Amino acid sequence: MSLLSFLQSIADRIHSAFSSNGARVQIDVGGDDLLAEGRLGADVGLIVGELVTNALKHAFADRREGRIMIALRGDEEAGALEVTVHDDGPGLPDGMDRPNRLTSLGWRMVESMAARDAGQVDVTNRNGLCVRVTLEEPDRNRS
Repeated sequence: MSLLSFLQSIADRIHSAFSSNGARVQIDVGGDDLLAEGRLGADVGLIVGELVTNALKHAFADRREGRIMIALRGDEEAGALEVTVHDDGPGLPDGMDRPNRLTSLGWRMVESMAARDAGQVDVTNRNGLCVRVTLEEPDRNRS
């Protein structure tokens, strides 16, 4: 399956679900058009779905417009796939470098799925919140 098309579909559905709150949030999906089958594709979709949902819930709580960017990159030499979700919201509160709350099932899911695919999660708290998830790609092909 084309991951870009899959991620666009996920973004559209989540955006539609949150459109009733009156906020005008633009969600852009771009990057490498990669193919991923099975568990890796499903994991990427679940991770992006959770990160976009969190951005819509938290980054736009006190704002009426903004932007979320989803970027997909493949690194053939490293055999890795990188997906980034970056919002232009206020970012995390001072003193917090990761959205690690013991009660945050979604964030624990993101970290667990990344670990399951021999990946890592990096968070940057500048100009909004940027979460980059790097996963190993066992059998990736370009479309």
